[in-house]
Parts: sequence; structure tokens; C-alpha cells
Amino acid sequence: MKAVSALDISIQAQILNLLSDLQDEYGLTYLFISHNLNVVRHIADRHRGSCNLGKLAELADAETLVRGSAASLHARR
Repeated sequence: MKAVSALDISIQAQILNLLSDLQDEYGLTYLFISHNLNVVRHIADRHRGSCNLGKLAELADAETLVRGSAASLHARR
């Protein structure tokens, strides 16, 4: 998430936790874009999509995409 990527890790964690709390409390849905799979794992509770060259390459449940599907390999490079 570009909005927090340049911040100190502790501040970044506070913001991500706040987003998660707000999501739980108000039933919010986020379109969250990040190259950091650990951040994505933390913030996404149901579905994740993987893009390749600007196009949606894969949509999977929250854990499948991070565990290692073929279309998401570019995100780990």
C-alpha cells in the first residue's frame, strides 16, 4: 500500500490495524493494492486478486493466492 509503504514499520502496523478494525466494525470493503504480500495477508480477509501487466490474472480465497499459485509468482519476485 503506497500510502503506508514509506512509513516507519510501527506506524504502518498501526494504520493497517486501524483499517482492519474499521472494516470489522462497519463492514467495510477495501480495494487494497500492494506488492507486499505480508501486508495483503494481514488486510485481506476473504478474497485476493493478482494482477499481471495491469490485468487481473487470478482471484482466489485469502490464503490460496499467497501460498503459491502460478499466476501470483510475479508478486514474490
